[in-house]
Amino acid sequence: MVLAAGPLAGSEQARIRALLIVEAADEADLRRRLAHDPWTFSGQLRTTSVDRWSVFVGGQRLATGDAAVTGDARPARPAG
Repeated sequence: MVLAAGPLAGSEQARIRALLIVEAADEADLRRRLAHDPWTFSGQLRTTSVDRWSVFVGGQRLATGDAAVTGDARPARPAG
């Protein structure tokens, strides 16, 4: 499902903004799947927007990805 992910510049209220590029049938499918993701379930990831995205360059590296989700994540807690 997630084809690429990484942090975005800037943070807000001790949260790190991130961009996830995912493959999904539509927004409802994406939100349904993210609702069951451990990071969403634990509160580490919150989806703030969903936008369709078309690949013009580098598509062969991302396979069939055509949607992007932006959100924010809390910094990971150390294991232990």
